[in-house]
Amino acid sequence: VERLARERVPNFKWGKKMMQAGLAGGAYFRTAAILDALSDENMMKLDWNMLGDKASKEIYSSDFAMQYAFAARGWRIEPWEETAQMDKKKDEPLTGAKDAAFRH
Repeated sequence: VERLARERVPNFKWGKKMMQAGLAGGAYFRTAAILDALSDENMMKLDWNMLGDKASKEIYSSDFAMQYAFAARGWRIEPWEETAQMDKKKDEPLTGAKDAAFRH
């Protein structure tokens, strides 16, 4: 993914913080990033078959697929500091601050 990203952003690194950003609920996007990363031309450059063979079923989730598409074009994504991803416990976030202003 970094090889593809460097066509647009020469020193791009897909870091752990970017990989942890869920993009479904509570996300906002730049129009330019969406039109670029999710264009037919750029989506066709991604080897989804290779990912299907080597990765887990998570590649089929929007959180991963969108992260991967944005990363392949060198767009930076990160979680908001004021958000928390909730899971099974209503008062203990899976990720993010316990006192986050926004919970998803």
